[in-house]
Amino acid sequence: MARKMSLSLNLLFGALFLLAAMACSANAYKFVVGGRRGWTLNPTEGYGHWAERNRFQVNDTLYFKYDKNTDSVLFVDEEDYKNCNPNKPLLKLEGGDSVFKFDRSGPFFFITANATNCQRGQKLIVVVLAVRSPPPPPHVQPPAATPPPSPAPTSPPPSAPTPAEDSVPAPSASEVSPPTVKSPGAAALGPAAVLLSAVCVLFGLSVISV
Repeated sequence: MARKMSLSLNLLFGALFLLAAMACSANAYKFVVGGRRGWTLNPTEGYGHWAERNRFQVNDTLYFKYDKNTDSVLFVDEEDYKNCNPNKPLLKLEGGDSVFKFDRSGPFFFITANATNCQRGQKLIVVVLAVRSPPPPPHVQPPAATPPPSPAPTSPPPSAPTPAEDSVPAPSASEVSPPTVKSPGAAALGPAAVLLSAVCVLFGLSVISV
């Protein structure tokens, strides 16, 4: 079981390494040194100007095209570059078609094996930048939340006026009764009338009995 797991992890790491290598290769560029004329004494564009105009990074390559019978390319240190010394190259490229790959950042120095042509300008210095990194994804800001609209202020319904405590509703016309009119002598004649009536009754009874 442990052996199978170890084998699976090795395969996984191998696949990741291949993917990383493919990604780096996909971003690498190939530069033709000297343009159409190639690696010669009189290139299409001066080597110094050409190197300043381009941007070199790790994993990029230089392509040298030259006559294999009369020339070659030497990768040297800074001192031999300045002195055009072809006797101690770090690397010698020959064969007419040579490719050099940048495996690190920093300066790289190249000269021709012909010391006379080197003194006349057939040499190249390239400054390599760090490896490319993919650009970060753009940061998308979420849209600002729109605050809900404020509710319109509602005015309270008008309240009915409170009647005054000392106010009395006016009576209707049907509730108003005419005032009672008393005759001036009614109150004074009341007892006398009763006595007169009693006398009349007694007189009438006496007549009937006779």
